Amino acid sequence: MRWPSRLFACILWRWDPRLPHTHSAEAPLNPRRVIRYGPCVPVIALVMTSCDVLGLGEDCTSNAAPVFTHMFTDLTQVRSIVPLGTPSSGGEIKERHQVQVRTETDAAGTTRGRNVPIVAAARARLQSVRRYQAASPPAPYADEYYGFVLEFSCEVTARFDHIRTAGAKLAEATGAAFTSTFHDPRNSVTFEAGEVIGHTDGTPPAMRGEDRSFAFDYALYNSKHENPFLNSNRYRQTRNLRNSLHAICGGSYYTGSLRSAFDAALGYYGQSAGGNCRSASRDVAGSLAGGWFRAGAAEESSGWRLAFATEYDGAVRLAIHPSTAFFFTPVLTSGSVNRDPAQATGTSPYCYTDRTTEFYFQLSADGRMSMAQRPGTCSGSAPTTYTVQWER
Repeated sequence: MRWPSRLFACILWRWDPRLPHTHSAEAPLNPRRVIRYGPCVPVIALVMTSCDVLGLGEDCTSNAAPVFTHMFTDLTQVRSIVPLGTPSSGGEIKERHQVQVRTETDAAGTTRGRNVPIVAAARARLQSVRRYQAASPPAPYADEYYGFVLEFSCEVTARFDHIRTAGAKLAEATGAAFTSTFHDPRNSVTFEAGEVIGHTDGTPPAMRGEDRSFAFDYALYNSKHENPFLNSNRYRQTRNLRNSLHAICGGSYYTGSLRSAFDAALGYYGQSAGGNCRSASRDVAGSLAGGWFRAGAAEESSGWRLAFATEYDGAVRLAIHPSTAFFFTPVLTSGSVNRDPAQATGTSPYCYTDRTTEFYFQLSADGRMSMAQRPGTCSGSAPTTYTVQWER
């Protein structure tokens, strides 16, 4: 068959909900809606997975379960990989791991994190990048670092952030400009399995008396996976929640000794999690535990989001967007004070105190949660009115 001399237009529309949202600590919610126009092969060939004949980008390969053959960092220099599901100061239940590196303190009292490599766990394409500059405020110290997203397949991506030193390929693809959001790399980059992408010590050195986390972020997503939230539609439809819907354990695609090593590192500042990676969803039906949203509040408005759950360090953490956080100890499994939120059920009020401030919570029959905050130690009577209402 002879085809007309004029060129056929090839249009490829690709929607990828896996990319993270626009919070300054994460990659942008850029669904990668890519419309490519260009000369194309005859129609019979359009059934093929790729039609990128202009070289405007690379089409992904479908693989919902890639095999990771290299550890993403040197675990001998890692203190703990924090499991998913930790309440964060942004009012979120974290869908990412905080990887806490080991530290060293010199005679002057200055503490530094061990410098660890960031390694491609399998062959991957660099999907998005940023170079970020943090300075006080809001951070109590100046910091510059890189973030990037790796695409292992059409379904599976990984995001890294707080990477303080970029290798040559990452630096070239990112450029010198600082941005708060992630963006497309300047050039097409592929990393082979085991290739070192950059290095990080978590944060700049801390002088005596300064409290630093010395950690970096590692998140793994699979667009075919959905975590079980009590109101999953909210997570599907809200821009800044979609990452939480698709987040999976960072060790999911390791096998054998590599998976065992990852599981052994799970914990919190050296406290073992017993291999429990947890989930980005901490929602427990009929209880206070999990993620909540202020009734009637717009997305990203002040105080729109609340996270309430236990941590592995033996505390209940309450976090309210954008930066409010309270810790309640000890965690109790009976009574109405400092009760494990997953066990705080029914419509009777529960009180939580850090011995200075008290919070009262009460569930309603329709699943909403009322909250009142005031000075106190949970030694008095419950309030008669609640000022804030939350919903799933």
